[in-house]
Amino acid sequence: MKIKLDIQRKYKQIQGVIDFGNARTLLLKGNNGTGKSTCLDYIKQNTLNIFEKTTVAYCSQSPQPALPGFTVQHLLNLSLEFSRDKNVTQNLQNDLIHMFEFKDKLKTEIRQLSGGENQLLKLITTLCLNADFYFLDEPFQFLDESKSTALMNYLIKLKSHKKLFIIEHKTHWPSDFFDKTYILKSQTEFQTEIYEL
Repeated sequence: MKIKLDIQRKYKQIQGVIDFGNARTLLLKGNNGTGKSTCLDYIKQNTLNIFEKTTVAYCSQSPQPALPGFTVQHLLNLSLEFSRDKNVTQNLQNDLIHMFEFKDKLKTEIRQLSGGENQLLKLITTLCLNADFYFLDEPFQFLDESKSTALMNYLIKLKSHKKLFIIEHKTHWPSDFFDKTYILKSQTEFQTEIYEL
């Protein structure tokens, strides 16, 4: 599968091709401001054209909705409504809640969550969807060491039967985790290109 990026924004142009081929895991990295999240937004907006018969789940850097009175449990229930298989989704939710030690937050309003707790909630609501393809934008952002370790171990298991596209620039990954790595490099102040390493 190839994803052709030709993104034209007012002050940024991003061009290149990301070719998954037979890869199960792909890393997109680059300095802050090069357009990594812009690439993910472009892919999200074109999901139906890119992924015809593949289910896709996205975990972006945007915070979860913080409506007054809207709790973690409300959001988890809502994610069940949009799942392909409610039993599988419910089991995955329970496993992730246990793994991240998040059960005591279920009745908490989302607007009261810390940055790390909000990040865990985004990961739980994304990873429980039992998708074929997961796009994770800076998944370790705001996580402490124990939660980062738990997430890394989970992703190592997940990559054996799912495809992962991860945008990251900080975390040290196991050397054999990614099948392919792409980097965004600024050519000029307004133009960025994607290269395979």
